[in-house]
Amino acid sequence: MRLLWLLPLALTFGCAGAPDPCLWIVTNNIGDLDAPTDLVSLHLRAEGEEWGENTLGEVDALPFGESYSFLLAPGAPLLDLRAVDGEGTTYSRFAENSCTDGTRHETVLTSDDLDIPCTWTITNDIGDNAVNYALFDLWIRTVGISDWGGGLLAAPLAFGDSVEFQVDVGWSYDLSGVDQDGVYFLRLGDQTCQSGQNFESTITLANEAPPCTWEATNEIDGGLGPLGIVAMEVIDGATGESFVTEFVPPIIEGESGTVPFWPRTIWTLRAYDELGQTYTYPESALCLDGGEFYALDVVADDVD
Repeated sequence: MRLLWLLPLALTFGCAGAPDPCLWIVTNNIGDLDAPTDLVSLHLRAEGEEWGENTLGEVDALPFGESYSFLLAPGAPLLDLRAVDGEGTTYSRFAENSCTDGTRHETVLTSDDLDIPCTWTITNDIGDNAVNYALFDLWIRTVGISDWGGGLLAAPLAFGDSVEFQVDVGWSYDLSGVDQDGVYFLRLGDQTCQSGQNFESTITLANEAPPCTWEATNEIDGGLGPLGIVAMEVIDGATGESFVTEFVPPIIEGESGTVPFWPRTIWTLRAYDELGQTYTYPESALCLDGGEFYALDVVADDVD
């Protein structure tokens, strides 16, 4: 990520009345004289964004007890600061500084700024004591990322049981799970790890992910004239399982019908006209989290 907020220190200030850059001085006070820690990089980011490139530039390291200065452009947002030592250990300050007009800001990093992973306890509370469901897998992802990556459970998580995970400092996280019946559950922006917290989340029936929706508009008007759509089918691209929705009366030309489909796979969509002909759109919709909407026209030229 390009740091648009940084300005070279050699900058000469601009026209009278215009806001001035801000000076940010970062001092390395991590460790002590007997066990000093050199910092090999400093990074900035706006909240929730990726960390930027090393602001030290040509400087190889920032030794214990020394400072490094840089300028922020006027209007720079509230920024997080992260330092990295030679062993890859990180030290962070969040919402540490912004720039409006010529202010001077000093940050002294100490061992107290050490990034400590957070412990996240997740409990399965899907159902009640009479009827309940096991969670077959769980996923955690950083907010703003679309891909969930691989599942985290080595074995099903029974109703009432909990599992713990470690998550990195400085990010907000989404949580998702799937039960024994293939029903998905979703908690968006569920937790934020600043440093070393212990937090808990409970997955319940209220967290069931909403279905995605396919809206198909009947534009079938070929050699046989307009034809009604009597059914639509969604087919799971991973398992081949399909679900059919019938329409009584049929969907006539120019009108639309909707069918639901469910998270974490790519779906094939198929329409049936009143003569039994099919119109198939292979792998044309991805339901990732639930709630996504897709629309297409079913036309005569697409008949199978």
